[in-house]
Amino acid sequence: MKKDYGNYSILLCALIVLFLVAISFIPPFKNEYFAYKKSDILRDIKVKNKSVAKFKSQVLVKKRTRFLTKKSKKPIEIPAGVMEFEDFSANGQYLAPFFQKLDSINVLGQPIRIGFFGDSFTECEILTADLRQQLQVKFGGTGGGFVPLRLESAGPSPLADIQQSNFTGYSIIAKKGKIEYQGVAGRYFLGQNNAWFSMTCKPYRPYTNKASRAHLYFTPLNQVNVITHRANKSDSAHFDASPSLKMMEVRGDVSSLAFSFTHTDSVLVYGVGYDSDKGIGLDNLSIRGNSGISLNNISTRKLKEFNALRPYDLIIMEYGLNAFSAEGNFSWYKKRMIAVVNRMKMAFPNAQIVLMGMSDKGEMVDGEVVTCARLPEFIEMQREIASETGICFWNTFQAMGGEGTMAKWAQGEHSLAAKDYTHIGIGAGRFIAKKMVASFLLEQEKYK
Repeated sequence: MKKDYGNYSILLCALIVLFLVAISFIPPFKNEYFAYKKSDILRDIKVKNKSVAKFKSQVLVKKRTRFLTKKSKKPIEIPAGVMEFEDFSANGQYLAPFFQKLDSINVLGQPIRIGFFGDSFTECEILTADLRQQLQVKFGGTGGGFVPLRLESAGPSPLADIQQSNFTGYSIIAKKGKIEYQGVAGRYFLGQNNAWFSMTCKPYRPYTNKASRAHLYFTPLNQVNVITHRANKSDSAHFDASPSLKMMEVRGDVSSLAFSFTHTDSVLVYGVGYDSDKGIGLDNLSIRGNSGISLNNISTRKLKEFNALRPYDLIIMEYGLNAFSAEGNFSWYKKRMIAVVNRMKMAFPNAQIVLMGMSDKGEMVDGEVVTCARLPEFIEMQREIASETGICFWNTFQAMGGEGTMAKWAQGEHSLAAKDYTHIGIGAGRFIAKKMVASFLLEQEKYK
């Protein structure tokens, strides 16, 4: 007679249910290394109180008003729909040096350069291409900014067709390599003897392939001959071994360039910067997966070296997607980002810094996509980072339309955002860029 195992099956199912119920009592937690999201097997049948989440959101919005300490040189009417930069500096005039340079843009003899540090929200020139274009139309300037070599894991650059050989790429997110080698864009490329690369600028926007000069950034770990190729002309320069960042300038028609590296054992190459002698330049230094904390994987020394050769007048920091969580606390992130911002201030002492608040992000609640309930709390924490470091804050969430915007954009006829309700498309990037330019022009009026 065969033994009946049916009771064992029932017992096993009961144990599994008890286990799942038990772990639902474990509170969520998150740090820079690991995130545990609370499990709840009854989540789909629980009645959710939307009004409570909405009430919490409203309370946080009201709470934020205590940070509005903006002081301006003169009273000015704020046009409808234009976001002010929230200034948390001691004198309320934090952006004055930037706008003083902007007023003298035609006589500076160099471009006013913006470094845009971000994550996947602005990769592939989403938002940054339109921000650069709109500022260049208004204030002059050409070129697509800094273009790193191509990582194997990354897609093609919208700014240039890139071919390369005998290089190994490293980034601050994956295949990190050595911290002391990392460049300002969070990447470096280790080249062996006879390594080479070529870049042909694309007309992605009206001015991206119109630069009048280009700068190659590299570090000769061993002695190296660097040969520049363009059209029917080649130039060669010799560099002795050095741990310091070097720069080579090429002028004239720089729309199609190639560089080769000979008589060397190893050379670090970072990329090529394209711009002009005046106007606005903008470097998109965004890298997928970066919460902002990964900037610590770039040495302060290397950041200072880039500041000496490619200084920024304004730094915009766009982070949050890789740190936000529907559960857990954000105190660990706040503490570490305050340290990141202060280190950026030290490495780029002549640049003003603007921290962008996180954009809208949707989650599914009762079959409806709504703004994540804890997003206002996270944005408030980002504002506190700006307040405690004395920089400026720009509310991306409000600028793009506030609550429910991401769902509306993703589900709309023109699909301005992805169905992950987190990332935006080109059209939405253009919209946010216009909002930011409007904020810049408003701010410029205050400092006149």
